Amino acid sequence: MVPEPIDIAVTGGSPTATEAAAVVAVVSSVVDELREADDPAPVATSAWMRSARSLRTPLRAGPGAWAASRPLR
Repeated sequence: MVPEPIDIAVTGGSPTATEAAAVVAVVSSVVDELREADDPAPVATSAWMRSARSLRTPLRAGPGAWAASRPLR
């Protein structure tokens, strides 16, 4: 993922290159943490749910659904 640019302006003083780099590193780190906090965490699927998925096809409700769910002979 390509990070979006962040505009940082020095409004007073004259920071050295090292000080400016430190500010950029801290601000970038905070922005990354905030972006990660906004992303929803993936929902973990239990082993029971993973194994139960392969047992049958999804159920579908509606007219004729009961008859359609019979296995073909």
